[in-house]
Amino acid sequence: MLAADVFGLPVARVSVELGDSFSALCGPAAGGSAVTYVLGTAVAAAAAAARRQLLEAASDVLEAAVDDLEVADGAVRVRGVPQRGMTPRCRTSAAPSSPRS
Repeated sequence: MLAADVFGLPVARVSVELGDSFSALCGPAAGGSAVTYVLGTAVAAAAAAARRQLLEAASDVLEAAVDDLEVADGAVRVRGVPQRGMTPRCRTSAAPSSPRS
């Protein structure tokens, strides 16, 4: 829900894929609401960074300043000119690209 909110998407449009535990970083023991706080904060920060990267890439394609773009209904568009937009298709992974040694 946090990532969907950052991107202005319905929750059904966001999927979560769990990585292999071997490739994950070590962390503290999980329990209760601490998990929501820690993971929720991380998800929100990662989604905000991905959104920023998406807007930067879209600004080149749409020839518009990042500040003039908005993310809504699964599309990036120029504010006030909804016909100038694009629907990105992307897949991201939170897992590191290579396993730890």
